Amino acid sequence: FWGMTGLALVTAKEAMDKRADSEMADLQKGLTLQDTHGQAVRDYVQFKQLIDGACSFLQKIKRPAHGAALDLGSGTGVGACILSKRSQIDLVYAVEFSQYFVQKVMPAVFNTYRADQPKIQRVVGDFNHLEVENGSINILLDIDSLHHSEDLDATLEECKRVLAPDGAIIAIDRAWPNSYTQEQFDAMLDRDLGERLKKKYGIP
Repeated sequence: FWGMTGLALVTAKEAMDKRADSEMADLQKGLTLQDTHGQAVRDYVQFKQLIDGACSFLQKIKRPAHGAALDLGSGTGVGACILSKRSQIDLVYAVEFSQYFVQKVMPAVFNTYRADQPKIQRVVGDFNHLEVENGSINILLDIDSLHHSEDLDATLEECKRVLAPDGAIIAIDRAWPNSYTQEQFDAMLDRDLGERLKKKYGIP
């Protein structure tokens, strides 16, 4: 257990706990992980290809993925599972603020996909308070998690603090197509951003 900051969304944490409870009940009824654990598990092969591709690129630019890695907002633990099977990765922190996911869902995913479990340290915590030393992490992995940050500046500052000088962030996250018009983008921001963030960034 790492300390939580005020930036961990209470409502999102409650939603994740409820989701985990529901999914584990489905597993006990005999449904498969692919049926119950959503996109991250269903798309395991695609995420592995993307992570392997990123690691190949890092190797080519002589900044190989090695040492300690940290999976930000790990959720089901798919990213941590994939990283654990890379021979040059020694340790993977799977950081997730839902205790139920960390204690119940991740082990099921790790068993199914044969993670190198001795390498993985499951952590209940949020990605704005990483209890590791400065410059100690070689790979930070984001799979659809950074867009949940309530204060992206603070989150990225914490990422910068823990990342080694030759480290890298592998980000697999959501973006919007170039075909979006400004009107569509404004409508999306108006729908998705809370009043506090609109005020902070000067969005009417």
